[in-house]
Amino acid sequence: MLWGNPLAEAATYYVALSGNDASSGTQTAPWRTIQKAADVVVAGDTVLVGPGDYGEKVNLKRQIPAGDYITFDGQGVATNAQFQLSMQNIRIRNFILTGLTTKFTGAIDLRRGAHGAYIEGNQIDTAYADSVRAVNWDFGSQTPIDPNVASRVTITNNSIVHIYNTVCITLMGTNNLVVNNRMRDIRDADYFHVFGVSNTVRGNICIGFEDTPNSGNHMDCFQTFGLNGHASKHMIIEENVFGYNYNPTDIDIAQICQLEQNLNHEIHNWDIRNNIFFGLLKGECGIPSVRWHNNVFYQIWTNAAGGAIIINWAESGRNNATNAQILNNVFLGCGKNDQSGWYSVGDGSSIVTNTWKVDFNYVAALDGSPKRAGLPQTNQRWYEPNGINGGVDCFQDIGQRDFRLRQDAPLRNKGINLSSYFSRDHAGNARPVSGNWDIGAMQFVAFENRVVLPPSFKGIVVHP
Repeated sequence: MLWGNPLAEAATYYVALSGNDASSGTQTAPWRTIQKAADVVVAGDTVLVGPGDYGEKVNLKRQIPAGDYITFDGQGVATNAQFQLSMQNIRIRNFILTGLTTKFTGAIDLRRGAHGAYIEGNQIDTAYADSVRAVNWDFGSQTPIDPNVASRVTITNNSIVHIYNTVCITLMGTNNLVVNNRMRDIRDADYFHVFGVSNTVRGNICIGFEDTPNSGNHMDCFQTFGLNGHASKHMIIEENVFGYNYNPTDIDIAQICQLEQNLNHEIHNWDIRNNIFFGLLKGECGIPSVRWHNNVFYQIWTNAAGGAIIINWAESGRNNATNAQILNNVFLGCGKNDQSGWYSVGDGSSIVTNTWKVDFNYVAALDGSPKRAGLPQTNQRWYEPNGINGGVDCFQDIGQRDFRLRQDAPLRNKGINLSSYFSRDHAGNARPVSGNWDIGAMQFVAFENRVVLPPSFKGIVVHP
């Protein structure tokens, strides 16, 4: 059976504030509303939206044959409040999205059936509206996995700012990709809630947490938990930059992550690799089979004598973080003294070496001096058979968060080869197929381009 007319040509329609929905939608006779276009377009069509603030909650929910993308293009000049997607293969690009005030929804609202959505090049500014997200996922009604939840979604090259009292992006479904977005200046909020199966968060820059004074809120770069019954497994968090608390007023505000199993056995197997974390609190890990590989932890949890990574391996029977791997990471200037600042067990137990694999890491105080060493299986003394304790002149320019290795850095060729897990570094450079790897997020490459934060993120001072 053939759906529609296979010979029909894709059409381009136009929307303008000066238009009329009774018009034909051509360039010379545009429609007035984006919703009018949403009610007409079919697979392969493009809608070009002209300058101005449309303020609509556009609902894309028609039942039409699936096919090529339907594209809504704001051309960098159109402002709108929200797009609600319940159809396959919808592309939303180049809009300014602001003005939404409906709580617990998003400027992009991915409802069940929104498979294959492509969210690209938008500027999303919720202006600190209470509990309004940048991208919201409908979690669905089935647990642990609902096949109708939006999957195969790409969210790329968007700017996201001023999220308040919620999360920037909720992530659900399967085989979704969140890549190369820029997020900053969020208040009492998290950057990612990660659920579903085989989702990837890659190459994003997420900088700037602010808390309401005395709110008691705790914020995370990324979080998952088992209380809602949904799965969260086979996740990849790679090549991102996460950092910085703005003028914190509470002792405990933004931290790297909170990963809780809550006895939900559909939560396990995460890869956290090639990331740069700075100026944050610890990462709490209470789920099985999490692999922390080749990350940089810079000035993490400097106000406490704890680990940059806390493994809650048997916390009150709720979490089970067995089979953790912590390999090839940099822990620089973390913790408040020479007995802290790498990894530890949250419930005070000794390191369970038969279920953990921890080695080949570099630990040092901010000035490069070593941490206090000890015997194996002690929680407040550093010990690794092949790790590096202390050392200076490792990185190109720490002040600019440039963690490329110097040619003579003592971290070169001192890491374990992890090519069975992944093959590149933070900047996309290939890591060796055989032989030792470099420690940290950057494999040494001569004459590579500088990898630093973009100009809008420069001048940041890490809060002590």
